Amino acid sequence: MMKTSIVIGKRYELGSVCQKTAHGFLYLAVDRYTYRPCVCKRLIYSKLSLSLLSQLHLNISLTRTLRHPNLMEYLEIAEGDSIGSSFLVMKDMRTDSLKMHQRLRFGTRSYQLPTFSSPSKQTFWLVLMQLAELLAYLHSPSKRNAPDISTVILRSLDPAGIYLDNLGVVTVAQIRMSKYIETNNVDCQSANTARYLSPEILMGKQATWASDIWSLGCFMYEFYLGVPYIQGTCLSEILHSISAPPSFKSDPLLTGKDANIISLLSQMLAPEPSQRIYAKQILKLNTVCDIWRTYRRVISHNEALRKTQPAQSPMLSSEIQHDLLCVCGKPVGNCCTLNRELVSQFGLTSSERSKHVPTVSSEHGTSSILTAPGTILAD
Repeated sequence: MMKTSIVIGKRYELGSVCQKTAHGFLYLAVDRYTYRPCVCKRLIYSKLSLSLLSQLHLNISLTRTLRHPNLMEYLEIAEGDSIGSSFLVMKDMRTDSLKMHQRLRFGTRSYQLPTFSSPSKQTFWLVLMQLAELLAYLHSPSKRNAPDISTVILRSLDPAGIYLDNLGVVTVAQIRMSKYIETNNVDCQSANTARYLSPEILMGKQATWASDIWSLGCFMYEFYLGVPYIQGTCLSEILHSISAPPSFKSDPLLTGKDANIISLLSQMLAPEPSQRIYAKQILKLNTVCDIWRTYRRVISHNEALRKTQPAQSPMLSSEIQHDLLCVCGKPVGNCCTLNRELVSQFGLTSSERSKHVPTVSSEHGTSSILTAPGTILAD
């Protein structure tokens, strides 16, 4: 008997099931136009409660509308032949999830020594810059590319829903709308998720923009130091830890660390929500502004190279060339043509990527857990 392949949207052909999920199956897939690999998650409605099914439809609606370089998007969304299932096609990022890097998931990874090495300051600020830019977009009550959607709250920046590829591009795969968040059912939260929830959420209060800033602070603290800000293996231990969090004045892990980074972490992790820094304020910090200016120069440089033949490539001023590297790793003004798409998505320079961006060995392949990219379903 001839095997019939499943094609989604006339473009994406499904292969074998690579993983069973809490609410369906994950398939390997391929784009028939470009032959690039991707994955397809099939959600079976019978495995979903009515509340989760409602959140699924909300998420699909949001994902179709919201557009940001650091936000997960579906390549294709389709209903199954029967009413009881949906197919969600997305980029394959199973080996990019920061959930895979237990203890060593951040910073420089060594396969010989189980030690943690903090990422460089540039890597820290570039990752933070992308996440702050995304939060500023989501927290804005008016969005040019989504005028019908007001403030969107992520609620938790859990490493399981954050992906970092080998080019340094961050992608967030969790979207929640504040008015749909259930705050009276914290006991159902896993310890890994609860560790990144703000104190007010854990006390049963409504999530706000400040809740996302706290969660961002928890994530960046762990990204920088290699250990969670809030300790505990169960909910009771996490609640105890969050009632007496580490002091930034006496935390031994912060000894010798960058003063600007420590100051910002303390502002994001202020106990009182009203005292936390806004995402837009983070983007106005001098260090972040310097990074933006640098990358705008790189993008402008690339645009000039693109429009000019190699023999006529313009020489940039010494001020622009000073300490500025192209993504190829060479000084600006003496480099190859830039990968404009990479730079415009806030990627790192090639030398920075090779030294500091965590990568995952291919041997780990499909053994990792893919946590519902782009969905708000709670496993």
